Amino acid sequence: MVPLAEMQQLILDVGVNHPMIPQKLAMKKRVKILQDKHLFKDGRLKVNRLKLGVWCVVLVVFFTGYWQSDSIELSLVMAGNACVLVLGLVYVWKVKGGPTVVQELLFCYGSLRQGEGNHDYLDGAEFITGEAWIEGTLYHTDFGYPAITLENRGRVYGEVYRITADILQKVDGLEQYYGEAAGDLNHYDRIRVSVHTDLGDVEAWTYIYPDRRAKALEPIPSGDWKLR
Repeated sequence: MVPLAEMQQLILDVGVNHPMIPQKLAMKKRVKILQDKHLFKDGRLKVNRLKLGVWCVVLVVFFTGYWQSDSIELSLVMAGNACVLVLGLVYVWKVKGGPTVVQELLFCYGSLRQGEGNHDYLDGAEFITGEAWIEGTLYHTDFGYPAITLENRGRVYGEVYRITADILQKVDGLEQYYGEAAGDLNHYDRIRVSVHTDLGDVEAWTYIYPDRRAKALEPIPSGDWKLR
């Protein structure tokens, strides 16, 4: 039996495909960990590596205080420790992408879903679950992709992914979302919504149609783009 603390660390470090962790349990633990107030806020996973880097510098300075010691052995040990800490800091800063890594959850209900035409935009994203829905209404646009509004609320089904800021920027381009300041120039608006999943409720980004554009569109009664 894997201790809980070790299991949580394995889930964060290696994901859900570790042989020591049951798949369903790992997914649930992962979502729970992401929702922890220290890691998950407003749909963002924040791993602050800047503090780790600062502590590395402090320890390096501390250890260098022993370099003037009369003991050559002690000086060598402390110098070795300082080198290891410097290499760790370089790894954190360069390999892990800087002081802070920000990732987002995205709810996809149309052409970004698995098997659909724009799914390639999610290359590099982590699939969280395909059993997810939000409150809203799904519409045909007659352009090969759907739209949703949050009025006349039924259920809209989709998938949840964890994505990087770079992927989110690419999807913004696909959906012609240029930021809140762009106003009517946006084809879709991007907002945070509460997503109900088999792993629990989460907050995620999704793209909605302005209500004025949806008035003439035909609703999809099933709420599922794959069943259109």
